[in-house]
Amino acid sequence: MTNFLVHFRSPDLERLHKQGQFWHIFFCNGGVVISQNEKDIWTVHMPLPPDTNTELLDPYEVVFKVLGGSSRGHKIDIDEILVTSAWTGHICVAEHYGSNRGQVFLSGDVAHQNIPLGGYGMNTGLGDPFAIGWKLAAVINGYGGEETDVEWVHGEGQGTVISTDEKGESLRDRIRSHVLTNDGENKCLGVEMGSRNFPSPIVLQGTDDLETPEWNEKNYIPSTSRGARARHVFLRDGDTSIHDLLGFDYDLVDFTTEGNFASSFKEAASHLGIPIATVHLPNEQHARDLGNVALCCLALEQECHVTFG
Repeated sequence: MTNFLVHFRSPDLERLHKQGQFWHIFFCNGGVVISQNEKDIWTVHMPLPPDTNTELLDPYEVVFKVLGGSSRGHKIDIDEILVTSAWTGHICVAEHYGSNRGQVFLSGDVAHQNIPLGGYGMNTGLGDPFAIGWKLAAVINGYGGEETDVEWVHGEGQGTVISTDEKGESLRDRIRSHVLTNDGENKCLGVEMGSRNFPSPIVLQGTDDLETPEWNEKNYIPSTSRGARARHVFLRDGDTSIHDLLGFDYDLVDFTTEGNFASSFKEAASHLGIPIATVHLPNEQHARDLGNVALCCLALEQECHVTFG
């Protein structure tokens, strides 16, 4: 779908905020208005037929038409038109994500293009190299284990997804059901903030774990359970985040007075060739009460039971 964008300046809050303060408004005519700074900078997008000559469009009339919804145009005072442009959204997925020899991998927009709604292009673009980076490092350095999972289409065979037999129809039904279940847009905080490794063979699952919130694409519930994203918390100095102390690989935060737990794990990790950094915070009661800990659980030769503060 082709869209015409108008980026403009207007202090006419009385009419722009007629329905109340907002960030995005989606109109039934397909148009969208975005409040960029909650003050005087705005953007509208108006859907158009692909063959529209956008050079003939009056940007002021475009703004009025979008704001009018399904009724006649809604005029406002506009001080300045800042930018106009036409753009077409795409959703594309690469057929392959790496070279045959596994030496080059695709990530971000070259692997999958998203329409800009929801900002998933940037979110998944940053997530891709982060995820593949630590996983490749684990495999290359010998502690990553064997491959245990494949994608649906690759697992069933490339031709299955377009075949007309029962197997093809079943695969398409699985894909269709997955897409319809995960169709959120502009509100999927679970996608943006809720990345976690649980359940996973790299995360020790114990009976003493806190209850792990159910993951879904729309909601993000901060959790201190194992495998979840470490929560940000300021330390006692009021300026340092606990994230500022974490390293590039695996981290173990020890809130005990002596720090013996962290040192014991670090010794075991060194023996196994696993890179791990330790953070000793004996006087950070607030962070300790939140249980704000990113645990790296090591597979030792014999079972270990460790209780953290």
